[in-house]
Amino acid sequence: MELFRMTRRLVGLLRKSLPLLHFEKVKDPRREQGRRWPLATLLTATMVGICACRKGLSEVEELTDKLTPTMRQELRIP
Repeated sequence: MELFRMTRRLVGLLRKSLPLLHFEKVKDPRREQGRRWPLATLLTATMVGICACRKGLSEVEELTDKLTPTMRQELRIP
């Protein structure tokens, strides 16, 4: 339960802070073929993972899978 509370607080903080980073303005260097997710979404998920002390992209993916639909919506992660 404590982990959920910490994650919820982290999402609240990031929801207000992430727009200041302007991830949507970062140029995407990937080829068109390899773009499954928008770059801004990947950067947001990575930032959430870093703040939650995740050690790799697989752990970040695991974390974002466990977010509630409301948290995902607030962070604009589909």
